Formats: sequence, C-alpha cells, structure tokens
Amino acid sequence: MANPFITQSFNNQLPFVPTVSAGDLIPISSQDMGVFAFVNMGTLAAYIQTLITLPTEFIQQFASPLTGALMVMNQTSDNAWLVISPLGTIATSTIQLPGIDSAIDGQVVQLTTTQTITAVTFSATGCAFSGVPANITALLPRRFRFCKVFNTWFLV
Repeated sequence: MANPFITQSFNNQLPFVPTVSAGDLIPISSQDMGVFAFVNMGTLAAYIQTLITLPTEFIQQFASPLTGALMVMNQTSDNAWLVISPLGTIATSTIQLPGIDSAIDGQVVQLTTTQTITAVTFSATGCAFSGVPANITALLPRRFRFCKVFNTWFLV
C-alpha cells in the first residue's frame, strides 16, 4: 500500500515528504568521521541555532554631554537604546553608531534625548546612512536598523 504522505519523487529515487519531524534523518558528509553519516533534524536544528546571533533585548547606554560633543555608542552587536540627557539644548552634535566590524544584520539602535539637538550628524565606521534626521526633538525617539547587504543604517 502506498504511503499517503509521499506525494512525488525526486529523480525517481527519493520520495518527497511534505513535513519533517525532529527524529527524521538527513544524510551528511561528516568531516570529523571522514564518511557519509546521518543526523536527525533535532540535532541539526540545535546546531543551526548556535550559529544564529540575533539581538533580542535593548541594552541601555547613556550620554550626558555638556556641549555638542561626539557621542560614541558601545561597539556591540546588541540592540541598543541610547538615552541622551544633556543639561540644555545642544546646537550641534555627532552620534557614532556601531561600525561594520560589530553591527549585525537586523540590529536596532534607538535614540532618545531629553533636550533638542538642533543639528545632528551620524557616523559609523564603514557604514552608510539612509534617511537620517537633521535634528532630534526632545522625547521623540529615533530608531535605526542595520542592513548588512548594503552596510547601511536605515531610519525606520
């Protein structure tokens, strides 16, 4: 009797299975063993998870510039929230986001200031910017997301 889950074959050699489970086996070429072997989907999924580094929470960073000083964010691959709390309005300032060596695809940086920054520029080593604001209004958060394909921080 034919298996109802097998819907088609690949080169008439391997049956097609529309769903997989953690116990299903996948053939691999093992460099450690020097032979072909099998690995189950659960083991493969756990291994792939160790290779994925997605930032999850926002790490808070703080800056309290007295004047329009350069504010350098920690060069980290974590999502970050920079809280800027100057004593008063800042005429001009530069904010440096994580550069190409530490930023990861999809990383988010959020900026919040307690005072208006009248003219702001952004920098990040080896990165471009798209849609950057000319100023930052007090208590109006700005959020950037890094895209590794373009090596660009996008205003989102």
